Amino acid sequence: MSEFHLPDDLTRWPRDPYEVLGVSPDLDAKEIRRAYVRLIRRFKPEQYPEQFRRVREAYEAASLYGQWLPRLGGDLGPIPAATPAGEEANPRAGEANIPVRSIGLDAVDLDKVWRQAINGNERAAYASLVAQLDSCGPNLEVTMRLYWLLFVRPELDDRRERCDWLVRGLLDHGMWTGCRELYRREIEERPEEGLSGRFRRLLEAMPSGRDVEDLLIWRWQAAGRLHDHHTIGSDMKALRTRMASADESWARALLVAADELAWMPAAAARALFDACCREIDGFSHLHTRLGEALTRLDQLRELSNSWQRNIQDHRVLRDLLQLVPMLWSRSPHEYRLSLLRYLGVAARDPRIFLQNLDLAQRDAAAELAIIGQGLSWIWSGVRSGEERSEDELACEIDLFLQQATPAEYFFGFRTDLLEFCTRAQIPPESVAAALDRKCTYNLTALPEDIRNDWPLRCTCMAYELVWG
Repeated sequence: MSEFHLPDDLTRWPRDPYEVLGVSPDLDAKEIRRAYVRLIRRFKPEQYPEQFRRVREAYEAASLYGQWLPRLGGDLGPIPAATPAGEEANPRAGEANIPVRSIGLDAVDLDKVWRQAINGNERAAYASLVAQLDSCGPNLEVTMRLYWLLFVRPELDDRRERCDWLVRGLLDHGMWTGCRELYRREIEERPEEGLSGRFRRLLEAMPSGRDVEDLLIWRWQAAGRLHDHHTIGSDMKALRTRMASADESWARALLVAADELAWMPAAAARALFDACCREIDGFSHLHTRLGEALTRLDQLRELSNSWQRNIQDHRVLRDLLQLVPMLWSRSPHEYRLSLLRYLGVAARDPRIFLQNLDLAQRDAAAELAIIGQGLSWIWSGVRSGEERSEDELACEIDLFLQQATPAEYFFGFRTDLLEFCTRAQIPPESVAAALDRKCTYNLTALPEDIRNDWPLRCTCMAYELVWG
């Protein structure tokens, strides 16, 4: 993926390190490194210090995650340490970090215990690792292996869950270890974890700053998935004073809170959203640094007001409009399945789907634009590497234009165009480009009409995603 997949607005950068790097988690270390190098060539530290830091953090997180992820189903082999014993785990300048102490089992003994688990005696290996951790103190390698053993065999411990070990690792060794990315993914998959007591203990133990900002974002996104505005409201009240010395981190966390609260139907959630926006507006000294994020917040205010009205007024569009909050506030890998599931039903009859999108264009244009952006993101990824040659496209389009009779756009030709584009799986924009090149049709507005027809373009993208 190109390094230009990242938006200019830093607050809209994904939290998933693999999405920041623009790579898949299953790529090998060399490919991940190559993506990282491409990005730091673009975001030079002297010109883009914050972007450079985020890219660097993403690369370190991806490297740590890959380093600790066992190859389940085969020879697991020893998992190397994420951080040399006795060293701090990637501390950041200017921020306090929890000191690291790592003693106990040496590498040979640890490998011997791990081989015992691989050979089928997981219970004995688990008990041995727990005893070592309790008697010898913090050891990141032991903690991580305890997590993976409970990941595979949760019945090994009737008092602890696997996330207990991740939180212990974060408390013992700081936020920048392999535990961080594993825990973030646990919360993404099971949002209840972000509201758990152990997460609360972790949040309370972290010093104010970026670590608390990240934890709050994880927690509030989890609350948003569970439609829980009470947690966000109580956190805002409890942490506002504590985060006073880190106002930019607090403002960025509040922007995420606004993303989640905007879509909740309860009146109390809407009042909390309005209060959140007013508090963000009060950070006037940060408006230059948060300029694009504040512009997006203004768009969110208008969009969520329109969405709240339309979700009540348009029954026929309700299923479609339910996608908008996810498309606005989640990453493509999170909303992809939900979007495709909806399209799998809607695209069975492209004409009916087009009629619904025409209604959305008339009464919910802002919401349709968000849906179109989400479709475009997924569709562009599906089409990569499968494009037909220009000659093949031109031949098919010319044949269609010879048989069809372009006239006033909404009097017949649009229906023919929909049938052709869905059948041939050719985007309407390609037909518009062909019409631009043809001077025989004295219809100069027609290509532009096609390009501006979001309902038609979305229908064709949806059909190709489902049936392509």
